[in-house]
Amino acid sequence: MPDVPLTPDELQRAMDASTLLPGEDPATTHAEDAVHWIRVYGELISVKTSLLDRAQQVLTGMTEDAVRDIDVDQRLLRAQAGRYRVRYEFWLERVTELASPHRLGRQATSPPHLRIEPSADDARGGEEAGG
Repeated sequence: MPDVPLTPDELQRAMDASTLLPGEDPATTHAEDAVHWIRVYGELISVKTSLLDRAQQVLTGMTEDAVRDIDVDQRLLRAQAGRYRVRYEFWLERVTELASPHRLGRQATSPPHLRIEPSADDARGGEEAGG
């Protein structure tokens, strides 16, 4: 696949949490659709998490200049993962609205392996939220 630079519009859409994937319909009345999008966004979060983990592993021993540039990549990956996380959480809520409790079996929760850790630059008080 040839490298094609992102346009500013594509970059903006990639970072905007309101951007939907092709075929994604938030107004669906079918729980199966919500389950599908939970899976899709879970997969996307998993890929971004793996990329972030791998980037962190290779930083050891790199020059400071290289680390500085990789930091930009990591922030972009975190932002994209955050966008996917917003959509994933939307679909978790949506599936509980669409499926009756006896069909769902239990309330859907975020799988522990799908973690997104914000960078210091991305911190927006998430740790301050009380439960």
